[in-house]
Amino acid sequence: MAENGEHAKVKVTGQGRDMTVQHVPHKADSVWDGLGLRDVTLPPSPVSHTHTTRRREREGFRGVGRGVHDRCCDDTWVDFTADTSLHGLKYIWMRDIFLLRRLLWLTMTLACSAIMMYQIVDRIIYFAAMPVTVDVRVNFNTSLHFPAITICNQNTFRASQAARLGLYELLTDLHDDLDPVNSSELVQYGASNLSMATLYSATKHTLHDLLLRCERRGVQCGADDFELVATDHGMCYTLDTSNFTVNSAGAEDGLSLTLNVEQYEYMPGPHDAAGIKMLLHDSKESPKVHALGQALSAGVHSFLAMKLVSVKNLPSPHGECDSPSLRYYPHYATANCETECRASLLARLCGCRLVYMPGDVPICTLWQYYGCYMPKKSEYSTVITNCKTPTSLRRGTGRLTSC
Repeated sequence: MAENGEHAKVKVTGQGRDMTVQHVPHKADSVWDGLGLRDVTLPPSPVSHTHTTRRREREGFRGVGRGVHDRCCDDTWVDFTADTSLHGLKYIWMRDIFLLRRLLWLTMTLACSAIMMYQIVDRIIYFAAMPVTVDVRVNFNTSLHFPAITICNQNTFRASQAARLGLYELLTDLHDDLDPVNSSELVQYGASNLSMATLYSATKHTLHDLLLRCERRGVQCGADDFELVATDHGMCYTLDTSNFTVNSAGAEDGLSLTLNVEQYEYMPGPHDAAGIKMLLHDSKESPKVHALGQALSAGVHSFLAMKLVSVKNLPSPHGECDSPSLRYYPHYATANCETECRASLLARLCGCRLVYMPGDVPICTLWQYYGCYMPKKSEYSTVITNCKTPTSLRRGTGRLTSC
């Protein structure tokens, strides 16, 4: 028995295990001492022994399982590299060959993998760049739609008509290159508020005087088949070819015109030439006769060999072509877009538009034309850069010969 204030040690005997239990005295120890119950022998604890045994078994099984799992995964990977079609892995993981040989195979496999990745990335970048291939085809059609034809007299004004209206001296001074007209002279003539549309319409050449003979595929045509149009070259006439098709090459299956240049009506004007200017163009396109037309001399027999070119361009994202909607034209064309852009700029700067331009503002007067438009004429060429090439276009080209 231990005295008060001392520790008592009790030795417990279990199944193959010693356990020491430290007993801390309590005030009630004296009571137990009096009863003779202080020395107690505890029976063995099967729960503690069983718990310890199971924990050891689990740790043992876990160790064995980890080794089997690692060995199994390693063998599976080796078997995979031996059977895979990527032959480099086979020689990298073979255990019965020299280490140097395995390193060489590792180097070659990594190099080939790097080259493969480079080619994959390169092809992806190439595909993302939207590459295109130009396809050119020459089609020999059995029939072709005849393009529109616009003809203009190089002499813009008729001398007899200008003299009858009292405009001959005014027009002569307006187009005198040595002594250009100024605003004060317009006031003297009383023509400051004269509209350009009125001036061009009153002094134009009439189709009945200009057209002497018209023949399409051997069939006669006349003035009723032409339409008066305002162009950048003045007042001109466009032949309606909506129902005109040709089935074979040659002059006999085409269009034949005999025109009267009216050289006797010549007077100074914006174009110092005598003859005819003609343009082949799409019927849905605004005719730019002054910029693109072909000049035909007076007194000669001219032949124009025509070729029709049809182009289909790629829109975004493969190309940069587009056919956006226009404000004043139902059909998009480069010429229509350029005309609209110039008309918008002129309306903003001068508050008017030229005879051939569409828009809601009035036609320019002589005062606006010579006082506002002409000094800023060079600025209008910069706005056409905003016009894109259409996705589809038809263009007639011609080779001119004369005799």
